[in-house]
Amino acid sequence: MIIILYRRLLEKVLLSIIIKLENKRKNFSKHCIDRDIPHKVVKCRCTRKISIAIVIISLLIQLSLIVILPLLLIKHNSNRWKPTPSLRWNTTGITVAGVEGVEGAVYIVDRYKYRIMSFKSIWSNGTLVLGGVNGTGPNKTELSLPQDLHFDYVSNSLIISNTDSHNIIRYVLGADSYTRVAGNPNGSPGSTPTSFIFPVGVTVDPMGHIYVADRFNNRIQFFDHDGSNGITIAGFSGLGNNNATALRTPRSVKLDSQLNLYVADTSNNRIQKFLRY
Repeated sequence: MIIILYRRLLEKVLLSIIIKLENKRKNFSKHCIDRDIPHKVVKCRCTRKISIAIVIISLLIQLSLIVILPLLLIKHNSNRWKPTPSLRWNTTGITVAGVEGVEGAVYIVDRYKYRIMSFKSIWSNGTLVLGGVNGTGPNKTELSLPQDLHFDYVSNSLIISNTDSHNIIRYVLGADSYTRVAGNPNGSPGSTPTSFIFPVGVTVDPMGHIYVADRFNNRIQFFDHDGSNGITIAGFSGLGNNNATALRTPRSVKLDSQLNLYVADTSNNRIQKFLRY
């Protein structure tokens, strides 16, 4: 590409010089005619000068192609194929999947195997924490398509959204079974303050309060640590919309250090922030 552009540029320069020489020849011919110099002499002199000029210019162009063009190609290639700078990362790792618990264990929701797994290192085999043995079911050792969990350091327990049973459960590590925190006892959906329709995201604040993304009720529910009282703190039951106070099928809920609430407002394609006051 550079060769073609450079050659075209030189052709334009050569054409411009030839035009200027031709103009000078015409002016010289007119001058000679005014002074009665024979036409053949004029034509011969002008033709010789033009020929000499064209030869000199052609040689200069060839020389420039030999000397300048390789330099341009080297510069072009050096710009095009610059080596990638060495990349470095912070040596401190951040958990991006699962929830870190006691002794550095990471807890992961294995949704379609209806279980919770823990891993103590990236090299270890996973350990079954809850569910998964008999598949899905309503028993207090079985899960129904769980989707999210939060490790509560205070109670050494996992708060789990047991989505297809429409409830939130608490499992104390090492216990024989879990306890239901909120949601209908028979696993049916509902829109009362303490029931859900496919709850998904769940988190816990330092005081033990529980926050639940109640997906198909289009709301975020707030509960005391024991789940006795349910309060809608964002969105509202019924058909969701895209107003600033509304939600549509929220899937995840998180808190920052100031306890401001962040909601993945899925069907509205946005993240909503609700300030603590």
